[in-house]
Amino acid sequence: MTSRVRWIGSLLLLPVFSGAPAVEGKEAAKPTVTFLSAEEAAKALVDESIEPYFSLLQPIEMRAKTGGEALAAQELGAQRDECRERYRRGVREFDDDQKAAITSLAGRLHAAWSTAYPRLADLPWSFLGVEDSIEGGLPHTRGRHIVLGTSVARAIAASVRAGAAAQREQIGLLAHEQCHVLQRLDPALFRPLYVSWGFARADGLTPAPEVLPRHVVNPDGPRVEWVFPVGRGASAIWHHPLVAFRDMESPNMPRDMEVLSVEMTKDGASYRPKRDAEGKALLHPLESVTPYGDAFGGIGENFHPNEIFAVFLSTMVVHDSFGGGGLPRPCDAAGKDFATFRAWCRKNLIARAAPVPTGK
Repeated sequence: MTSRVRWIGSLLLLPVFSGAPAVEGKEAAKPTVTFLSAEEAAKALVDESIEPYFSLLQPIEMRAKTGGEALAAQELGAQRDECRERYRRGVREFDDDQKAAITSLAGRLHAAWSTAYPRLADLPWSFLGVEDSIEGGLPHTRGRHIVLGTSVARAIAASVRAGAAAQREQIGLLAHEQCHVLQRLDPALFRPLYVSWGFARADGLTPAPEVLPRHVVNPDGPRVEWVFPVGRGASAIWHHPLVAFRDMESPNMPRDMEVLSVEMTKDGASYRPKRDAEGKALLHPLESVTPYGDAFGGIGENFHPNEIFAVFLSTMVVHDSFGGGGLPRPCDAAGKDFATFRAWCRKNLIARAAPVPTGK
């Protein structure tokens, strides 16, 4: 049975920061926070009803994302089934301290953004736990659920005693992941914003053949159908950002990951990898594409517009309500002190009926 824990305003596990002001004489709204049982988590973790994930994975990636042990199956479809089973076996339940800390942090975040961004505040919180061998222990989302590895769940619980800086970090993490849940449920909401940043949607685009065997599918942005121009007009160089493992037989997740740019040629409405005289795709470290990094304030997680948005919003909310800092560098996409980005969020993250997931 699902363990349902609601945030209680009197549960003062953490010191209070300045956030959205409480309404005089009224009790603050309480978000619903759900922790999946092991049985529920095992089903939710492999559910691809909203968007594909396991059906996109390649052998090197599946091995790395499940602890490094070689897959027994030989055929790709069977390997993906084996990978799903490894994910199911990797689920774990949160202990009471972890549940209490997560619930308290989610409640404080809810109070901070409920007035300005009710579309996010209206989303129920749902968490499931996994061992660190799954996805290298990196926090991510699946369907409507936030997936936290063992080490992350322990860090959230430890932040109760670790002070304001640690608590801000974990609040930012929860905000970031909840953004990904909304992006999955309502992808059409974000497309015009991504285009305004300069991205172009290239429907059906997949990683270059040279990258595909070592490509790392981002569970929070599995579709890599976005390209970005550097320069203008016919002289523009189009870049396709991708995450990949370094070229090695058995990479470690996440230690051996790198972020690449594949130079693209625009051919009408489609894009294809640009190749050198020997026919090889032109690959660069994404960090070497300076105008791209500058466009998004020098943040590290800039390899997908979903990640850029989640970094912007989580950083802005922590800055506005919990005393956090800003982006590494100013950028037009966010505006001075997030003015441009904040205006978009206040206009678009208003309360409305739950969208119908499309997975596109």
